[in-house]
Formats: sequence, C-alpha cells, structure tokens
Amino acid sequence: MQFLSLSQSQSQTVLAPRSALGRAICCATLLGVVLCPCVTSAQARSSSGGMKQVQVVDPQFNMVAFTLTIPANWSFEGAVLTGPGCDGDTSTFAYRAWSDDLSYGIQRTPQLAWYTPQDPRTPIGPKCKKMRALAAGEYGALIAPTLRPGSRVVNESEAPEAEAVARVTQNLEQAMAQSAGQMGMQRPHFSSDAKRLRLEYTMGNQPEEEFMDVMEQVGDTASPTVTSQSGQALRYQNMMTKKTLAWVITERAPQGRLDAMAGQLDAIRTSLKINPDWDNRVAQWMKDRGAQRDRQSWQMTQSTLQLGQQQHNALMNQHQADMNSIAAQGQQRKDQFDTQQAGKAENNSQFQARMNAKSAHISDVTDFVLDQQYYVNPVNGNRSTISTTYSNNWESGSGQQVLSNIKGYDPNGDVPGNWTQLQPILH
Repeated sequence: MQFLSLSQSQSQTVLAPRSALGRAICCATLLGVVLCPCVTSAQARSSSGGMKQVQVVDPQFNMVAFTLTIPANWSFEGAVLTGPGCDGDTSTFAYRAWSDDLSYGIQRTPQLAWYTPQDPRTPIGPKCKKMRALAAGEYGALIAPTLRPGSRVVNESEAPEAEAVARVTQNLEQAMAQSAGQMGMQRPHFSSDAKRLRLEYTMGNQPEEEFMDVMEQVGDTASPTVTSQSGQALRYQNMMTKKTLAWVITERAPQGRLDAMAGQLDAIRTSLKINPDWDNRVAQWMKDRGAQRDRQSWQMTQSTLQLGQQQHNALMNQHQADMNSIAAQGQQRKDQFDTQQAGKAENNSQFQARMNAKSAHISDVTDFVLDQQYYVNPVNGNRSTISTTYSNNWESGSGQQVLSNIKGYDPNGDVPGNWTQLQPILH
C-alpha cells in the first residue's frame, strides 16, 4: 500500500479501482459536479485574493494524479492509496485543505468497504471487514464522533451528490448484468445512498458547523458457499453478499457562516481535476494484475478438478465392485431359474424379455441402494454410472467428465474442450 502525505504544492489521489464497482464509486463524486477552476477571492478569506493549484502525485507511477485549486494562503495535504485490499487491488485517495486561521476547511476521506453476507458460512477475505449493512445517514452518525469529537448531528437531508451517485450506480448495474449474463452467472444488484448531515461542534474555542456528505454504493452479488455438514460430500449454494463502499466529503465554517460560504467551499472542492493519463495508467495496471490473478485461479481450478476426478474414480471403483457382486448373485439366481424353466414350453423371446426387464429392475434398485444414477450422453450415446453426490455432470468428446453439484454450472468456456451435459436415465 502506497501512502504519501504532501502539502502546499503536491498531493494525492487514485480513481481507478480494480473492479467495476470500485471504479464507478471513485468516479461518482466527479460526475455529478461542474469543475470550477476559477474561484472568487471571497470564498477563502484569502488576504491576497490569489489562488493556487496544488498537485497530487501518485508515487507508484510517479505521475500527477489530480489537481485542486485553493486560496493562495490555504494549506493542503493529500495522499494516494494504491495497492492490495481485502479482496484484490484497490485505489483510493484522501485530502484536506484549510484556511490560515483554521476557521474554514474541506476534507475527503478514503473509501471504506465492508461486507454483509447472507450466510455466515460465506467466505470473506481474512483482511475484509464484516458488519451489518448501514444506511448512509446511519453510517455518518456512527463515525461523526470519531471524525469530529464532541460533535452532534443537527439534521439530515439528501446530499447534493445523490443524483450523480445513483446514475453511476445504475450504469454499473447494467454493465455488470450484461457481463454476468455472458458468463451464465446470477445477476448482481446495486443500489446507492447519499445523505448530508449537518454537524455542530467546538474546535478549540471556536464554534464550528459542518456539512458531512456520506456516499454509499452497495453491491449484492452471489457468492459460492459450502452448505454441506461435516462428513458429507461437499455441496455449494450461491448465497447473496452485500459489499458496501462508503466515502465522506466535508465542508466546515464558523457557526452561522456555513450556509453563506457553502457555494465558495463547493467551488474549491469541485475544482478537482483528474489527470486522464494517470487514470488510464492505473486502469491498465489493475487490468494486468487481474489477468495474472485469473491465470493463477485457473491453475488452482485445474488442480481441484484433478483431485475431484481422482476421488470420484476411487468411489466409482468401489461402486463397480459392489455392482459386480450383486450382478453375480443375480446371474446365479437367473441360472437357477433357467434350469427350473428348461422343461417348460415357453417362447424363447418372451423368456428373454422377462429376464431383461428383471435385470434392468435389479440394476435400477442397485443404483438406488448404492446412491448412484445411470446417465447417457445424448450426443454419442455413451452411458455411465455416477454417484448422486454430483447432480450437474458433463462429458467431453474425448470421454473426460466434469462432475459438479453447483446448479447452473457449465464448464464450456471455463474448462478446455467441448462439453455435453449428461442426462439421467433408467436401465
């Protein structure tokens, strides 16, 4: 994780997270505002009336990430936060700017993510935070005492950024739905929430008031969860998990002056400009890192499939031995029956038909007793017996099989080969 703290002339940012969810969140605070590079002298109480542009450099790529225009006599600090997060690479930023007499200021906190799984057994990254879902206003009230000790929430309203965050969230949901459809996965759902809390507190001896804009984007996605009990064959079920991304932007002024100065403080905050070259560089870096993880994941998947095939083969060998024993007993009974019926005048074809029906019935009962199922490949007619531990089974043209109990899983496009789903039949 890279972190850089700068003042006056340089600062931070990172607006290109690994996932589409993270990336849309970063852009949300920008899409709903009009960049305002020119700020009047009144807004910052600058004695000189001049303005200056501060830069934030991403140390990982040694590039200017963004700029902000502030009064000449204001101070500024910012940081770029890029690196591995709880569930993959992430990139975010934070900054603060304040007047020379400390009376006025703006601030943005880094993004924070947490998970709310539907089932406690759903795996969450060991470094990920797990807690209940919180609305934006509720989350703001929770962190306000830490962010501003001694503060109290005076009122709550919709944040000015709400419409922009909702629009970005809707676009993200459409894009993710299309991607999920192409991969045969369950469609994710996204929602947003943006609230403005008005705080009052004392900083030193100065009564202050502050707008705290709390933005959230929540993704509801399906996560494979082991639902089998100890000692049972592994069974997976897709359970929904919420991922909440939240960030905060604040503007403060002396008590009684906040409403009058809101426009000027907004102009400073919205003067933020992202360097497109840097933005593209971060996006490409995350794409490359994602491709590398995909390759590693595929290698792990192959190893898991091979181990599962070995376990299945061992189980099938045992089942085959049991079937051979039962078949031998059945053949013995059939021979005895043939001997008893040898003297009877019975049409040979009728006798054979009866024997075949009995043999098929015995095979079906055997399958039931051994907890297995008879399958046919509808393309080439190949037939096989498979444990009922697996309910979603596929066979390639070369005779290889992928056995699964994950409903809806399709190895085509995921495992090399042309795969056909096997159909359960009776003998």
